[in-house]
Amino acid sequence: MPSASKPGQTLCASISIIETGLFHAIYRTDDASNDVRQLPAYQVGSSVSDAMRHIEESAHLLGYQTIVWDAD
Repeated sequence: MPSASKPGQTLCASISIIETGLFHAIYRTDDASNDVRQLPAYQVGSSVSDAMRHIEESAHLLGYQTIVWDAD
């Protein structure tokens, strides 16, 4: 995965259940130059928290320092 152009940014995200074990994530960031398309739109996981953990790992690899999840 390529590195984010500005490490240390905050990523805002929301996640919803598509079906058992499949989740959909939507991302927002204040920096228009960062391409959130590098993050997975769909994530497989045994639970919401499992899917969120996988997404957070991907975001950290891209240089995002903080991931803020929207409340349900």
